[in-house]
Amino acid sequence: MLVIPLVPSLLFLAEFFAYALAMFITIKQFQYTRYRPYLFITLGLCSILLAASLRFSSSFLHSGKHTLIIFRISNLFVFLAITLWVLGFTLFRNENVPHYLILIVFFTGFSSGFFASSPSVSISYDLATQNWNAVYPPWFGIFVIPLSVIGFYELMMPIWQKSHYVQLNKEKRLLQVMFIGMSLTIIWGVTSIFTRVTSIRVYRPFLLPLSWAIWAVAASRSPLLLGISRSRPTHIIVATTAGKTLFAYHMEKAKPLLYVDDLISSLLQAISIAAQEVFGPGGGLQEYHMQDQIVLQRVIPKTELVVFIITNAVDPALLSAFNLFITKLRSREWYNYNEMVDLTEEINETFRSITFLNIP
Repeated sequence: MLVIPLVPSLLFLAEFFAYALAMFITIKQFQYTRYRPYLFITLGLCSILLAASLRFSSSFLHSGKHTLIIFRISNLFVFLAITLWVLGFTLFRNENVPHYLILIVFFTGFSSGFFASSPSVSISYDLATQNWNAVYPPWFGIFVIPLSVIGFYELMMPIWQKSHYVQLNKEKRLLQVMFIGMSLTIIWGVTSIFTRVTSIRVYRPFLLPLSWAIWAVAASRSPLLLGISRSRPTHIIVATTAGKTLFAYHMEKAKPLLYVDDLISSLLQAISIAAQEVFGPGGGLQEYHMQDQIVLQRVIPKTELVVFIITNAVDPALLSAFNLFITKLRSREWYNYNEMVDLTEEINETFRSITFLNIP
């Protein structure tokens, strides 16, 4: 008769629902924004869920030999997840991950995974956790502590950096929630070298799924809150494909414009008409260079709308805000394409949630 162990079952249920919830949120955020950090975080969540599934399956085994094989594979997935998370959070602050960081993270991560699967790690059935448990030697901290330091820096730096710029109380509270979530991840990592303590063995595994559930729920409220851009957009303009301006927003002044300069309006109209002739209606993102400025233009499919951004440079954070803004416009009901509209709220929920370092 198959006996289902209680503690491992509760742990796996907590992990499954927490990671599934977090993956659902990060997949939706990536779908809306195409922001690369969410792709790395989602892959990391998939990896850690695989590790949790393997560990849970070991609770039904009675052979230490087979359990050891599962533990080795599970540990590799755990450290792969940590590596992906670190790289993902790095992309919140940088356009690309520095090569030296990739080397350091992969070396420490897979070294930890390799030595966590070495014969020096003892595996025995633990009555307290009702599962097979691995006890790591003290020298294992040589690899875990550097990885924890790197993880602490990269996971916390976007939150700490954004805390210096946000002004709205809502965003401050979300950052605080994210800080709590990531703190639990760091505690989970550091306490891995204290698994000889029974209470730590029992409660430590619950910290990681709780951590990511908390962080993901906060991220769902403002998907671009951690975004940092070094571009300097000046205008966001929503117009019809016929060239009529429906809404214009000045980013540096942080307010809507009552009118758009005739020269800018004529230029954007010409760009829109030319783009439709070349790419057809509903084309993808187009980029045009005008002296020291760049015009990003996209026709929204199945509508008569075209959106322009005038900026000095383009980076992933700006493009992610553009994608999210397009998503919000598509979900909005448009009854009349000839009347001016107020899209300030949509601007605040997308572009204003990103920190543009070069906007005074």
